[in-house]
Amino acid sequence: MLNAAQLWLYHLEQWATELVQFQLQHLSPVSLLVVGLAGLLTSLSPCTLSMLPVTIGYIGGYTPASEETAGEGRRQVWAQSLGFAAGVAFTLTLL
Repeated sequence: MLNAAQLWLYHLEQWATELVQFQLQHLSPVSLLVVGLAGLLTSLSPCTLSMLPVTIGYIGGYTPASEETAGEGRRQVWAQSLGFAAGVAFTLTLL
């Protein structure tokens, strides 16, 4: 038999599913926020948490050589981060 916490989580999941489906059917700036937050919450699942050390190691592994190149270094970190995220998203989509 389900206890109260399990039942509450089930209803919360059903509500979240309906909210995301509605936002996908009626696109607006709020829709992008809701769907983005849903994706962020999804990325916290146990299946993807194993990628966290790899992600932090890859993104955090770059440091600029000097203070003069710090601005350029930040741009490179952003480019590497976006490239890495796009690669992971593409790979998971293919799978």
